[in-house]
Amino acid sequence: MAGAPAYRYEAYDYDYAEQPRYTRRPDITVIPGSGPAAHVDPRIFVALRVIAAVVVILAIAGAVRLSFDAATVSASVSYEELAMDVNSARAEGSALEVQASNLSNPAYVRDYAANKLGMSAPEMVETMTLGEDVVAVDEGGALSLSGSLAAVARR
Repeated sequence: MAGAPAYRYEAYDYDYAEQPRYTRRPDITVIPGSGPAAHVDPRIFVALRVIAAVVVILAIAGAVRLSFDAATVSASVSYEELAMDVNSARAEGSALEVQASNLSNPAYVRDYAANKLGMSAPEMVETMTLGEDVVAVDEGGALSLSGSLAAVARR
């Protein structure tokens, strides 16, 4: 097989190939007939169109319903996240209320200072009375250095 030629020159029809293209005989043959659609009832085409329209309408309705379901699931997930945030904020608020209650109780503050911070109550208490404030402000409410210096000089 390795030495066999891939084609043969004597099998080629040179006379047929040399003829002009329009004088050649076509390679296909047309068989006259009535055609397949001549005997089909036109109501079948109407029914097929109606079925196609119903299928398209059902597909659109399904897509709309699917988008509504997806939006519902998304809203439900968002609601659950918000509910968890509210619950954690309420728990934190309750803890802060307890802490504020403890910090406003003098006995708790005294106990915490003594036991946790190592502080003790003072042995002696003194009271100091301060004089008039020498800081002055101008008409705009800003601090006035010259007014403060004048108040110190008047003392």
